[in-house]
Order: sequence, then structure tokens, then C-alpha cells
Amino acid sequence: MVLILLGAFGWSGGPLFSGFWFLPLENPLRFSFDPSITFDGFSFSTGYQRSFSILNQGFLGLGYKSFALTFEDMFVDLPDEDEYSGRYNEFSATAGYNLKVLEGFNLGISLSYFQISNPRSDVGTKYSLGANIGASFKIYEFWRLGIFSKNLNSPDIGGFSMPTFLGSYIAFSPRADLTTAIGVLKDQYGDVNYGLGGVWGINDLIDILASLRYDGKVPSYFVGFSLNARGFNFTAISNFHPDLPLSFYAGIGY
Repeated sequence: MVLILLGAFGWSGGPLFSGFWFLPLENPLRFSFDPSITFDGFSFSTGYQRSFSILNQGFLGLGYKSFALTFEDMFVDLPDEDEYSGRYNEFSATAGYNLKVLEGFNLGISLSYFQISNPRSDVGTKYSLGANIGASFKIYEFWRLGIFSKNLNSPDIGGFSMPTFLGSYIAFSPRADLTTAIGVLKDQYGDVNYGLGGVWGINDLIDILASLRYDGKVPSYFVGFSLNARGFNFTAISNFHPDLPLSFYAGIGY
């Protein structure tokens, strides 16, 4: 399965680091961006991400059959130096539904609520709603293609138009224990991001995760592992960037 997770604003927007949009993990947080799975019963995941020594993010995802609900929160404590000091916070809640159109063709739709809290008294708290859509196609026996868009309606929040993200990936799974993928991601304001990576299942217990991302300027690398037992999984990933401090993600799911 291919994980697609995108940032709603700057860095927030999903575990495994914003923009690291393809990992073969059955995780409800990726719901409606790559809607290739439905849940037979209840599923959940939660995690924490620390990015570049300043950004803190928490995640909670709940899935049941064709429905999923996710909550994400990011905050940064600004220095106590001037009028801009205090805590800047971004929160989002997303409800999604997965529709199996045909065999091998799934369509996912979701609606996101966004809230930004700025410590400046003249800015305060702003709200908005964003619409998202994704589709997954099985191509031949081992290949799958995905396309998606986040913030399709270009929601306005406090006078700022949130960017619309467009992306696509193609995944190749020649064996049950190996999946690779390449992908591209573009928002309406930034450069195209390219990615290459995958997951190798060493055995029933351990999966190795690795990826390379290139944002048009510098490459960054993602390396981690997932431990799986009795339906539960624990995932840990580190992000190595040549110019920025180390980032990491840790989470559990079922």
C-alpha cells in the first residue's frame, strides 16, 4: 500500500514527515489521499513528530470500513523576545470516505477543518475548510498508480489562500515483502518535489523504510523501521537534511 500524506500549511499535515508521501503502510492517516484500502473493522494510529528542533506535531487517526477520521496538531514556541513571542499553533481535523468504483479502482474524498492560532493579538485565531480528493488504480498485477489533490478549493484563512497540492505516484510490488514507489508533488506556489523509496519486509516482524526526496534545491533522506506484532505496529523514522537539524517520527498503529 502506498502512503500519501501532505502538508496543509508549511510543515504540518501528516506523520512520516510532510512530503514523504509514499510508504507501504496500512495507516488510516493516509485515507482519502490514496484510498486503496478499506478497513474490515476498526483501525487506529497515533504518533509524534519533531522537525528541525523547533516544530512539534501530534497525530491521531481512526478508521472503520470505508470511513476515516484524523486529527493533527502542530505548534512552535516562538522566542520570548518581542511582540511576536508565544505559541503558534495549527490544528486540522479531516473526515474521509472511500468508494470502490470498480475492481482495482478506488476513489477517496475528504473534508478538512483548519484552525490557526497566532500569538499576536491583532491576528488571533482563523478558521477554514478544505476539500481533498484522491484515486488509486491497479495497473496489471504488480503496479499501482495514484493521483490526488489537497485543498482543491483553495481555502482562504485569514486573508491567506492556502495552496492547492497536486501529486501522483506509481508503485511496484513484485513480491509481498517488497514495494517501491516514485512520486511527484507540487503546490501552486512552490517547486516540484520528487521522491523515490520503498519498504522491504525482512520478516513478519520487521520492515525497513527508506526514501530520497528532492525539492529542486537539495536532497533529503528518510530511514526507519516498523515492528509488527499481533496486529500492532511501531514505526520510527529519521529525516536527514544537509542544512537542517535532524527530524524524527515515532508512532503506533493497529
